[in-house]
Amino acid sequence: MKLKKMASGLVSVLVLSCSALSVMSASGAEGTVKISASQETAFAGGQFTVEVSLSDIPETGIQGADFAVAYDSSIVSIDKVEIGSLAQTGADEVDNIPELPAFMSSISKEKSAVLVSFAVADSDSKYYMQGEGVMFTITGTVLENAPDGSVAEFNIVPNPRKINGSGTAEDNNKIWLGYDADTNPDDDVTNYIYYDSSVSNGSVTVSGGASDGLRGDANLDGSVDIADVVAIASYVSDSVQNPLKSQGMINADVQGEGNGINANDALAVQQYLANIITVL
Repeated sequence: MKLKKMASGLVSVLVLSCSALSVMSASGAEGTVKISASQETAFAGGQFTVEVSLSDIPETGIQGADFAVAYDSSIVSIDKVEIGSLAQTGADEVDNIPELPAFMSSISKEKSAVLVSFAVADSDSKYYMQGEGVMFTITGTVLENAPDGSVAEFNIVPNPRKINGSGTAEDNNKIWLGYDADTNPDDDVTNYIYYDSSVSNGSVTVSGGASDGLRGDANLDGSVDIADVVAIASYVSDSVQNPLKSQGMINADVQGEGNGINANDALAVQQYLANIITVL
């Protein structure tokens, strides 16, 4: 399959270093893509995972993406970034550039930011990001000295770099999401169409250790996640085969507090994870 010569330009636009943006034409927005980060809870010294998702992607899809997630390094540290299902498009199998995967990420401790990019050289839109889903996840650890109740914001921002290689260049101020509208693989013309974006920022709230009672933390692993929903539902189904520890039972009783553990508690935790309710 022929690849347009623009591919190298597109990829260079989306590199994760703080170097230059390559010059390429870009014309008006065709839609607004929503970028959202999840809101999580973890205790001091505990681990968390923030999901970064895209939705409202126009039918033309996303061939190239470039942005960052800024975090509060006084409260959390970042351990790893992993690709999500949305960015697993099969592009790496057809682009034939093993050293340059479609999804790339880096953690900049200096800038307290996670830098991410997605770039597909192939002009077939079936390899673009389509629909909605998790683009990537950020896993980190709450610092041991983080105060209970403190909140580490995870803000979706433009990639913090200069717009070209000059030391006096302006800072990049744009979240890049779009595709090349020129479909002729044999020419050097690019007509990069970019989308507008709206953001819904995420957070990690520090909320006591398991021994102190973290509401919703039924399995006492120090965080509230889908495993707690399973633990509560399993306990309700068969408390003998699927017991909870005494503190876990206290943590699990989040709905109609004091009335014992039932299916409504599992539902409440699930709604909390889905941001249908904001407090347990």
